[in-house]
Amino acid sequence: MIWRIWESGSESFSIQKLFFRERKDMHIETVWVRNFRRLKDTRIDLASDISIFVGANNSGKTSAAHALQLFTSASKDRFTLHDFSSECWDVINAFGEGADGVELPTISLDIWFCVTPADLHRVVDLLPSLVWCFT
Repeated sequence: MIWRIWESGSESFSIQKLFFRERKDMHIETVWVRNFRRLKDTRIDLASDISIFVGANNSGKTSAAHALQLFTSASKDRFTLHDFSSECWDVINAFGEGADGVELPTISLDIWFCVTPADLHRVVDLLPSLVWCFT
């Protein structure tokens, strides 16, 4: 039996039993990055053993790896204003000018794990809360 864990927003995550999987090791299945540098809304599906980012210069390979590093590090001052996607700058500038009703964008990262029950303790510290939703 395998458990798949994914974060849905920054408040909770869900766990789903997957009985049909043959693979029994823990791995990251998907990384979804929003508003981080060149990655406005990007979903990256990873292989269960090895994944290699290949692409043209300035396509977001380093941004994807750096987003993962920043979100999972223990540092408090991880992000800067320059980490926001360029598409967010108009909204950020409008907020700075005092415009009414402006909602600031957020940088977010969703990580979907495939975890066995025996390895669940290895990912608990990465989860923002302990709201469990079993399906």
